[in-house]
Amino acid sequence: MVSGPPDDFEQVAAAAAELQGDGPPIMPRMYVNWTGPRSTESVLRQVGEYAALSLPWDMVLCYRDSSGSVAQWVSFVSQVVANHGHELAALAGRRGPRRHRTDGTSARIEPA
Repeated sequence: MVSGPPDDFEQVAAAAAELQGDGPPIMPRMYVNWTGPRSTESVLRQVGEYAALSLPWDMVLCYRDSSGSVAQWVSFVSQVVANHGHELAALAGRRGPRRHRTDGTSARIEPA
C-alpha cells in the first residue's frame, strides 16, 4: 500500500474528463490491492467510490495477502462482482506481483 493523502474522487473524475476531451471514450485502469481480511471493508469502500464516478473502469483486483486467506479473497471478489460488476467496464483478478516474491507478502498465491 502507498501512504499519502486520501483519494480525491471529484478530482479523479475531473482529470479523466479532461484527458478524454472530445476524443473517443477512455477506459482508465485501476489496480486495487486487497491485503487480507482486515482490508476488505476499506477496499470495498474504495471500489464503491470509484464505481460511483460513472467512468468505464477497467478494474484489476490484486491479491496481496500475507496470511493466505484464499476463502476471504474469494468472498471479497464475489462482493465486488455482486455490488459493482454492473458499474465497471471490465473486471479482472490478479494473484500477485509480476515477479515471484519470497518475502511472504503474498502467501498461498497459487490457490488464490
